[in-house]
Amino acid sequence: MKSRTASLLIFLLSVPLSLAVAQTTGTISGTVTDATSATVPGAKVVIRNVASGDQREVSTSATGQYTFPLLPPGNYEI
Repeated sequence: MKSRTASLLIFLLSVPLSLAVAQTTGTISGTVTDATSATVPGAKVVIRNVASGDQREVSTSATGQYTFPLLPPGNYEI
């Protein structure tokens, strides 16, 4: 009986901890190209959260790619 009680107690204590650790984020990525479909290295890309107005800025890689990791849920303009 003590083992069952201890197991239940451990479970109940771990649930709030796992909920506190769980976070919802996302990533937006893409490639910048010009009118001829050639990739554009070093281009400045700005992303803005529509609701909060928060902005982030990155430069594209040598292959024209960009990534915005760990974004909170929301609508964004690029």
